[in-house]
Amino acid sequence: GTADSRDAVAALKQDLAQQPVQLLIGVRAQQVPDRGVLRQLLALDEAAQGGVVVQLLADKAASDGLEDYLHQWHEALAERQLVWLDPPRISQAQRQQASPQPGQS
Repeated sequence: GTADSRDAVAALKQDLAQQPVQLLIGVRAQQVPDRGVLRQLLALDEAAQGGVVVQLLADKAASDGLEDYLHQWHEALAERQLVWLDPPRISQAQRQQASPQPGQS
């Protein structure tokens, strides 16, 4: 679902406090992390008994400046000790670079 209003976020926090869950939050990575979004992520992390995982999302068609935005997100989330997942295509590319291909040494 989407929690895009104060009332929706307040209801979500209340629900999270009552259930032992971990929350996966999708965030558009092609935007600079702003204080308001980071504050909200921290508040949800505090409310969720299992914490939050931030899934950074990227539009497949847009890649301009994505690496810079991801770096900014990584720094901001690490400073707040929040766990994140990179966009799937970025994660896949990193895994492919890290593991040797068959027939290579």
